[in-house]
Amino acid sequence: MFKKILTSLLIIAFINFLYGCYSQEKAFKEELVVNEEKIMKVVYPDGNVVDFNEQGATYFTIGSGIMGTSDKEKRIVLPINNIQEIRVNEAPSFSFSEVGNRIIKEVIINPDILYKFDQSGGIYDKELNRIKGVSLDGQPVTFKSEQVREVHLGDSKIISSTELENNDSVLISSVILSANNRVIKFNDEGGRYIKQKAFISGTTTTNELVQIDASDILYVMIEKTNVVGTVFVTLGVIVGIFVVIGLIAMATKESCPFVYSYDGEKFVFDAEPLGGATTRGLQRSELSKLESIKEVDGKYKIMVRNEVEETQYLDQLSLYVVDHSSDYEIYPDISCNIHSIKNLTTPLFSQDENGKDLSKFIEKPDNLYWQTKLPVEEPISQNNHRHQLTFAFPKPADAKNAKLIINAGTTLWGSNMIREMLLLYGNSVDDWYNSIDSSEIQKETMMKFIEREELYLLKLWVKEADGWKMQTIIQGGGPFVTETRSYDLDLSGITGDTLFIKVNPPYGFWTMDYLAIEYESFPTHLMTEAKIVSATDSYNSDISGILSFIDDNYVMMPLVGDYFIVEFEAPQLYKNLVRTIFLKSTGYYEIHLPKDKPIQSQKLFEIGLLPGKIVEYSNDLYKNWYNNNK
Repeated sequence: MFKKILTSLLIIAFINFLYGCYSQEKAFKEELVVNEEKIMKVVYPDGNVVDFNEQGATYFTIGSGIMGTSDKEKRIVLPINNIQEIRVNEAPSFSFSEVGNRIIKEVIINPDILYKFDQSGGIYDKELNRIKGVSLDGQPVTFKSEQVREVHLGDSKIISSTELENNDSVLISSVILSANNRVIKFNDEGGRYIKQKAFISGTTTTNELVQIDASDILYVMIEKTNVVGTVFVTLGVIVGIFVVIGLIAMATKESCPFVYSYDGEKFVFDAEPLGGATTRGLQRSELSKLESIKEVDGKYKIMVRNEVEETQYLDQLSLYVVDHSSDYEIYPDISCNIHSIKNLTTPLFSQDENGKDLSKFIEKPDNLYWQTKLPVEEPISQNNHRHQLTFAFPKPADAKNAKLIINAGTTLWGSNMIREMLLLYGNSVDDWYNSIDSSEIQKETMMKFIEREELYLLKLWVKEADGWKMQTIIQGGGPFVTETRSYDLDLSGITGDTLFIKVNPPYGFWTMDYLAIEYESFPTHLMTEAKIVSATDSYNSDISGILSFIDDNYVMMPLVGDYFIVEFEAPQLYKNLVRTIFLKSTGYYEIHLPKDKPIQSQKLFEIGLLPGKIVEYSNDLYKNWYNNNK
């Protein structure tokens, strides 16, 4: 049975009237909690999707059971302990006219309920056109002809659960449920015995009840809502009681601050900046588009919260608005500039190294992500440890420059590998932090390793007349919320009417949602900074001054559940314009690590020296983790 990979973390309630938190997040099957997650979408490795209705689907496991397709063409999964009888061969069924004076063993009545008679058996009363007898529990029973679906004169062949476990290749014709004597019949393919199986069950948006084998999926999208109890506020003074609630968080997740936007009713998980900035020497600034934020009473409101075991350091936080006509889209680049885009061109084709079509994943920005299906079962040490994703776009003859719009980010497992790599430093990890913080040479060495392995920085190649040329580097992010960014491309070396680009993401580290090309150039719209009205942390301290400047004066969040809320003044929006809003974050974080073991120098040496060794190590860790959590 899969262990609970998601853990319940207690957090202090947010100090505002009945504010809730809402998010949709990616999750692998190993990271789901039995009967707790509200699953809204299942994504298969080929890009096909199952969408569930507003109730969502649930994840469940069975220790052992029987699985198959019923004679009504419904997928069935039944735990062994819910079954009283397993049949591998049905007794023949007779009509009323065929019974005559023979003794009846059992009948199946509508709707699919089995009644067995005692040792005297049942009889057919031809005059009344009814079957009469005494049931196994000693009760006299009578069934009208219109009630009866099947009449059995002989015995079905029955197998015990122990016999089935010892011979799991046996085909099962039907089972009788313990609770209500209901008969479940399988189609001609029969039911089969299964061991320790995980499933996702729910009703789809097309009102179809489905049960999905969790081993077949790539990932799911889960929905989480935390409703916070009432906290009374009088003149800004708390007079109520802090409410403690449970938050489900990914145990494997190693990331950065979670940003929640207030949409007028609730806080919605909207951004996840600064991924990979794991020490002060890696501090950076980043623009995050806030999709869910809404103006309320002339203000915008966000909440920034620490969701995992790390200390987060925020140096500056700014909100920018971009007002523009609706035919433009605004995207940031990695240098915190913005670009005005329209007339995007999508790929002619998209495929992986095996020629598999990827268009379902990348044709539109819909949170349907391509990623590696882990673990990789092929002999990973004998190949190049990478995918090769190739995309082709139509290119105007006179186009010399283009902007690539791409949503690519870090997988959940890739995020976890940040922690796993730091754990290799053991009790010397603080020395490593200090070397990165104080030495540009050490920092450059680390960045060259990351770039060589393309773990969190992905090289993008363009096919020119004389071969493939590396043109830019894609920055990762996430894993729960990934940003769509703009990158400049030089097309002057390309001949022909087709633009080919490719990336070679290492197994298990990258997601890919959307790619498009803009060949035209448009004036950049103006970003207007929104003034901070208030900023208060979870201890009711005013932190607005700390967040206003980059000055090495940080808002620190060392505990899971630490948070702060910032309100910004909403600039006036002029008629006939729409608004795109960005949060600019500057800071870093430090993961809380055990420091009681010695540094693993040999493993670090191998990973640093041998290209692809870190991907092998990652895949092996995933396999071990997967096997230990069955």
